Amino acid sequence: NLANDISITKPAEAPDGWATWTPIGTYGKPFLGTFDGNNHVVSNLTVSGFGSAGLFGFVGKSTENKQGKISNLGVDGASVTGTTYAGVIAGQLYGAMEKCWSSGSVKVSGTGAEAGGGLVGTAIDGSTISNCYSTATVTAPFAGGVVGSLIGTLEYCYATGKVISVRSATPGGFYNPTYGPAGGICGIVSNGANINNCLAMNADGITGGTTGRIWGQGSITGSSNYASTKISGDTWTSNATGKDGEGVKYSGYISYVKNYWSQDMWTISNKNLPQLNGMSGQPTLPRETYMEVDVAYITITPPSCGSIEVYQDGAKLEQNSENKIEVANGSTVTIKAVANSGYGFSWLKINEVQQQGATVEDYEVNDDITISASFYYIIPSVFMYDDVCYEKRWDARYWE
Repeated sequence: NLANDISITKPAEAPDGWATWTPIGTYGKPFLGTFDGNNHVVSNLTVSGFGSAGLFGFVGKSTENKQGKISNLGVDGASVTGTTYAGVIAGQLYGAMEKCWSSGSVKVSGTGAEAGGGLVGTAIDGSTISNCYSTATVTAPFAGGVVGSLIGTLEYCYATGKVISVRSATPGGFYNPTYGPAGGICGIVSNGANINNCLAMNADGITGGTTGRIWGQGSITGSSNYASTKISGDTWTSNATGKDGEGVKYSGYISYVKNYWSQDMWTISNKNLPQLNGMSGQPTLPRETYMEVDVAYITITPPSCGSIEVYQDGAKLEQNSENKIEVANGSTVTIKAVANSGYGFSWLKINEVQQQGATVEDYEVNDDITISASFYYIIPSVFMYDDVCYEKRWDARYWE
């Protein structure tokens, strides 16, 4: 388990010319335990020259039905190159990965080159990857933003990196591709694979022989998978169960993640893509970079004797000269009716519907709205009791 964030540098005992991390776990001696990153981050990982490349090489061993598990780990700024399989965190996974993230680049090339993914090269025989994301760029014959090839379950994950499938340097790999498949989430799936509740945000594109916004090749039925309409590439077929996923703009995306992704696992923001709770070193991913944002306008009817204030993520939003505020359709705001000194709050209305109280929190803006408010004057008076002066305030709605 990790006790701190780690930056990988050349070991003191390493010979001159050392340039690579040796992945944990080999085919003969795979990693069979449970690794808990304790929400820490490993940075500056460089791996090259291994058949199964990543921070971990082999996790679990399917031939002996022994699984491994990796959780609560981030790997930032990695450069991983493998000759058969490669992923920032694991080249091959037989087991489970949960609450992990990665950034950097992944490349698979050479004789017998197979699969590369932002997190995992290949996940086999019932492996599970859940509540993870990657921003890594992936180049491989079978290329996926999260995992290159999958015989397992992938859920509640997203990817933003560019995905490129390239021809194997020499035919002879397991799949023998001419030009392989590429997918925003997974390159190729086999029977028994499941991809559910995933988001493809690969705005820089997906390129390959057969492509899909969610997975590139394979006949499975997914469930509740969505993809940014900003993804360039082929003409996509919008379908939440198919390999392209259902295309969404920001309003559709934010409604989906707020309702279906666990907020025990994820921090859902109005302005940025989700981050994993409690984990250090994560990138900030602005929504405008990865998806189309459909706009809604909040029109303020200026009240007398007070003001209407609108906040988002703790920051006050300013009106333009037409008393309008531009927000992303589907985002949430907090609305406050604030009385001037000497006045009291009467009512607050949104689209002529009176609200409960002077403050409305977490209001979801799904279209243009108009906000109005009213305040009343409080009549001051002074009276004496036991030679002490007291000030009273009378409600001007009822007294002259």
